[in-house]
Amino acid sequence: MNKPPLSNDIVFSAPNKNLYRMMVRPSTKIVIIAEAGHWNRAHSHEVIKAIQQLKKLGFNQLGMEEFPSDLNEKLAAYSKSGAHATELYAHLEEYFYSNKGYYVDLMKAAQSMGITIVGLDMPYKHFIDNSNPGKEEHLNRNKHMTAIIQKYTLSSGKIIAFMNHYHAITDPFLGYGVKNLLSQVGAHSIVIDLAGGINCTSRIQCDNEASEDSEHSWVFQKQLHQKRFFFKSSGGVNGADFILHLPQVPMPSTNVTN
Repeated sequence: MNKPPLSNDIVFSAPNKNLYRMMVRPSTKIVIIAEAGHWNRAHSHEVIKAIQQLKKLGFNQLGMEEFPSDLNEKLAAYSKSGAHATELYAHLEEYFYSNKGYYVDLMKAAQSMGITIVGLDMPYKHFIDNSNPGKEEHLNRNKHMTAIIQKYTLSSGKIIAFMNHYHAITDPFLGYGVKNLLSQVGAHSIVIDLAGGINCTSRIQCDNEASEDSEHSWVFQKQLHQKRFFFKSSGGVNGADFILHLPQVPMPSTNVTN
């Protein structure tokens, strides 16, 4: 996101404007939403907006990197009735404690909208004890996520796949991303890369962090850091199709859900 787009190419959020309908064609079956990191609370809450808007296009499943696929039977039961909530929330507490409450909010929102939640990652026993998994393990995880996404798309409809940026796109060191791997098996997807939305708790802190963020420096320079907008990116089989910038505004200092 270092190179700023032309002003005319930026599409700003506005009341009654469905940004996701502008980025996603009705024929698309796989939308990958890439978060900057598991610590970014604004990014997990943004997916709730995505579900609300993309459900109108027939998206009925939410794939989450935060859950291994061997929990999918319990996630399916949770999606229908809220069953296994205690165990599933405990999983988030153990592995994603810094953002647990916001992921729980996402799960509750998906469940209330009739969306089936799907675990995308490998069973944790395959890599959780390896403190430095490296390129091979990262690629294996991407291949596993690709297979799960393809399976649920073929059998159950359209899916929103929520995962870390470095799983979604191809990286020179880490290897093929999920988008590329899906293309290799003939499955088309689009990647929406989330930017902005930093975890600041005051306006001064937000402005300071936005001004010091070299990757997004042009956003602050143009005084756009408090805006929600998107623009087209490089795309192709290796990169994001769109960058969706979230407002860099104060957020609660603690998780919103216990």
